[in-house]
Parts: sequence; structure tokens; C-alpha cells
Amino acid sequence: MGTIIEDYKNLRKARAEARYCINAMNNYQHEIEVAVPYEEWAEYANKMVKAYDYLGKAQKNLAQKNLTQTEFDNKYEDELKKLHAKSCFIRVFFEPAYVPFSDRPNDLMLALSVGIHRCANNHENGNVCEHLCAGCPKFGKLVKYQVLAGNAKVAAQRRDEARKALLNHFKLSRSK
Repeated sequence: MGTIIEDYKNLRKARAEARYCINAMNNYQHEIEVAVPYEEWAEYANKMVKAYDYLGKAQKNLAQKNLTQTEFDNKYEDELKKLHAKSCFIRVFFEPAYVPFSDRPNDLMLALSVGIHRCANNHENGNVCEHLCAGCPKFGKLVKYQVLAGNAKVAAQRRDEARKALLNHFKLSRSK
């Protein structure tokens, strides 16, 4: 019976630690977020679309054997080095007098502008190619964010393990 109480205390401690780490990560993300006007974000998004179109054509040349893999890799890195955003995390805002629905072709761009966006080199899964971000002045802040994100991930895993340990006491059928 004493192990149930201890496992419950461990779960409470792990939950508090996970909450703290996740809050620290989210607060730091909000600190390094940069608000940009819609027009500036649309220019960056168009630059990304052009770069990916260029890389798509290069990939077709790779498939047709007109290009070697190393040449394609070099072109890929060169294009992505050009895609530095204003910050690692971007929040888009609209000018007060701007009517975003005035021109119909950009409705898709408008729909994609809601929420927090990341730089092209800062992926959702946490992977960052350091050599692509080497010229970016915001890279030091991204490293600190990655450390906080790693701490949050480890704390969430510990919380899940503590929850499993506690729930193992309450299984209805146990194999003996």
C-alpha cells in the first residue's frame, strides 16, 4: 500500500515539473516572437513558394539524371540559406485600415496567415539544420528555445512514466 502513495506523490511531482517546463518553453517562445504586418509575411511566403518551385524543378532534373545528388544538395542548401525570416517565430497582424478580403487571389494566403509561423529552417518537429541558420542573428535564441523544448519533452516523458507506474497498481487482471 505504501508504494501506491509514493507513486502518487511521484506523479504529482512529475506533473508539476512538466507543467513548469512547458510553461517556460511557451513563455520564451512568446518572448522571441516577432509581429510582422501581413504584407511583409506575404512577401516572405511568396519567396518560400518561389524557392520550393525552383527546388521542385531541380528535383525533376535530378530524376532525369541531368543533375547529380551532390549538385542538388548544394542547390537545396543555397536556397534554404536565403530563406531567413525576421524571427524564428512570427505572428502576423493586419494593418487597421487594411481590408484583407479585397483581392480574391490572396484568400489562400490570408487563410494560412492565422497563428504562429516558423522560419523555413525551424521545423515543427524540432529539427534545425545548424549550418542553414549559421548566418541568422536569431540563432542563439533558437538554441535556448531548443534546450527548453528538450527539457519539456523529457519532463512529459517522466510524467507519462509516473502515470503508468501509478496505474499499474489498479489493473483488474494481473498475470501471475
